[in-house]
Amino acid sequence: MVADRIAIIDQGRLLKVGAVDELSHSPVVCEIGSISTELISALKSFDSFLTVRDKTVELSYIADEDLPDIAKTIITHKGLLYGMKRKESILEDLFINTIKGDK
Repeated sequence: MVADRIAIIDQGRLLKVGAVDELSHSPVVCEIGSISTELISALKSFDSFLTVRDKTVELSYIADEDLPDIAKTIITHKGLLYGMKRKESILEDLFINTIKGDK
């Protein structure tokens, strides 16, 4: 039997509760050529804690309806968008990120 709802509790405090798919918004990974500091600043309006590695930008907790705006922002700032996909998420990542974000 698999649970359809989960709760995240830290030291007796209820931090999150809900359906797994509601709580586990997986990060969006964008493969971009020509990443400029202006582009990074613009993308931070979607996620101030984004990470950049080589030609990859990872944005956390992005809703599906924001994806077209992110693509438009990349193109407007002369970035070359090679790909955009959701990173596979697991419950352990959700737990760790929730606990870390609460402190």
